Amino acid sequence: MVFDNTSLRPPDPDDRFRLSKWRELLTVKVKELLSYFSGAFIVTSDKEPEVTDSAKGLILKSPDGTRWRIQVNNSGTVTTTSL
Repeated sequence: MVFDNTSLRPPDPDDRFRLSKWRELLTVKVKELLSYFSGAFIVTSDKEPEVTDSAKGLILKSPDGTRWRIQVNNSGTVTTTSL
């Protein structure tokens, strides 16, 4: 496969403006998402996710599409709740 780079042109100033606005919007949305989940989970130094809020849990989807929340109680018993 050969690419022709003879038609490359400098970016249009309008394109740079639009890209800047998209980058700004994405940054805001990522910050909102992180603040929403703040305190609900962390990533340990071993790169493992840890749920830190006992009212929350890990949510998994089964092959049939059912969503399940997995939680553990103080005695270590694992429970699942269909969502």
